[in-house]
Order: sequence, then C-alpha cells, then structure tokens
Amino acid sequence: MIKDLLGLYKASLYKNAFFIMLNSIIVSALGFVFWSLNARNFNSHDVGLALTLISSMSLISNISILGFDDAIIGYLGKSNKKDVQLRSIFMLCGIVTLLLSIIFIIFISLLSPSLLILKENVIYSILFILFTLFWTYFVLLDSV
Repeated sequence: MIKDLLGLYKASLYKNAFFIMLNSIIVSALGFVFWSLNARNFNSHDVGLALTLISSMSLISNISILGFDDAIIGYLGKSNKKDVQLRSIFMLCGIVTLLLSIIFIIFISLLSPSLLILKENVIYSILFILFTLFWTYFVLLDSV
C-alpha cells in the first residue's frame, strides 16, 4: 500500500495536485491568522470596512474576467497566436474592470453609504481602481 502511494506521489499530476492543495491550506491558515489578529487589534467597524472593500474588489474582478480565466487554461495551449490572444484578453478585461470600478464608485452612495470615503477622497478612488485592476490581472496571470 505504501509503495502504491509513493508511486502516485512520483507521478507529476498527483504531485502537482498535492502541492496545490497544500498551497490552499497554507494560504487559508495564514488568512485566518491575519484576520484574527486584525479583529483583535482594530475596531470592528474598520475591519468590516476593509472586508467590504476587499469583497467589492473581488466581485468586480470576478465579473470583469468574463470567464477568460477558464478559457486561457482550456484553449491557450492549442493556440498558434498566444501573444495576440493574451494581449486581447488582458486589454478587454482591463477595460471592463476600469468601467465597473468607476461605476461602483459613482453609485457607492446607493450600494454602501459607509464606503463614501472612496467617493470623497480621489486618492482612495484611484487606489481602489488600481488595486481592482491588479487583482483582475493577477487572476488572469494565474490562469496563464
């Protein structure tokens, strides 16, 4: 039985799957520790605002990707023009991210009045848009 398990571990597919699962466990544990420390050291209002901003960025990014993350995994390897397709995907997703982020900031008073700090401070608005764009690009790069 142990030889069978070692044989599975030597196969690259199973080894990669093991490391992906290990990565997910470590990132989840570190995230739990991070937010636990934040909840102890900061007041609940500030932690709630931070989580709301992160969730908003994640939602905008996931919508902006338009399913291209899965398409990259499935079809890019078979393509002859990888660079052209990747450039087009990144450009389209970037434009959609910018538009959705700007729309979110414009309608922030209706969506979440406690986040009006984004609308009142231009620097925060620009940073929100940039970090959402980086998030989108990170997810796309992860698929590549």
